[in-house]
Amino acid sequence: MTDEIGATEHTMEPALSFDAEYPQSPDRVWKALTDPKALARWFLPGDFEPRMGFRFQFEMGRRRVRGEVIDAERERRLSYKWRAEDEPESVVTWTLEPTEVGGTRVHLEHTEAVGAAMSAAWSWGHVVTRALPQVLAAGEGRRGMRLSSHRNRVVLATSAPRVTFLATKGRSNR
Repeated sequence: MTDEIGATEHTMEPALSFDAEYPQSPDRVWKALTDPKALARWFLPGDFEPRMGFRFQFEMGRRRVRGEVIDAERERRLSYKWRAEDEPESVVTWTLEPTEVGGTRVHLEHTEAVGAAMSAAWSWGHVVTRALPQVLAAGEGRRGMRLSSHRNRVVLATSAPRVTFLATKGRSNR
């Protein structure tokens, strides 16, 4: 394997799409998505900077995930291509939008270069509904979360006001 990401161009199709609304500000959500110490707490350890062209590496057990930031607009959009050692390259995009009450609406999209590997659905669902909210709520006393699922939709309810998490699996055209 080489250190290069994206040696060939692929047509990307949406494979997974998740939407969530968090009570924390876009600044706080952005920090959780981009700070290496925060990433290690809710996602994967590694080096990361939200800077266009920055090449990063996450550690996933014995495997390495190598990537490159392809879009970074502070508190609005973060996009990176990445590839685990034994998987095709894909693109992860986080879009943040402030809510009327000071929270953040988040849209996560993971596109696959080859096929629609839905094995990542559970992992991203866990990230959006459990891991990231726990890091965001640390110290805020918002631990009373309950998870239920309905078909391809995951709904997380909490006692915090205006917090609704929806996670839906997209469908590939293949």
